[in-house]
Amino acid sequence: GLAYEVGSQHEAEVNYGFFAAHASVDSKNITKAKKLILEQFSKLQHITDKELKEAKNYIEGSFLLDYEDTQKLADGLLFWEHVNKASDMFSYLDRIKKVTKSDVKRVAKKYLTSQCTTTIIRGK
Repeated sequence: GLAYEVGSQHEAEVNYGFFAAHASVDSKNITKAKKLILEQFSKLQHITDKELKEAKNYIEGSFLLDYEDTQKLADGLLFWEHVNKASDMFSYLDRIKKVTKSDVKRVAKKYLTSQCTTTIIRGK
């Protein structure tokens, strides 16, 4: 009941990228919502082997399902070619499988902190 909607977004482009967590909340609940989001980020410092495996399986499944569609496959190949080379797309899952708990903790500690930027947009 705290938020009307909660989600996250990740953009990884050639010249920029970002990760955002967002919540639609009543203005009186902004501080509480931010605190709860940051608490969730801090839990990444205690990620379990099971959680990491589930996350990797989710990424792999989503990746494989997305590229069953020929249009999405063509778009993916174009993206990877634009970034570096199209063949990188085929090693993506191998690189995901190599991610360790230590990697997750290191990245979370660096980027998912209270020092992150907060933007509040009020509706009319």
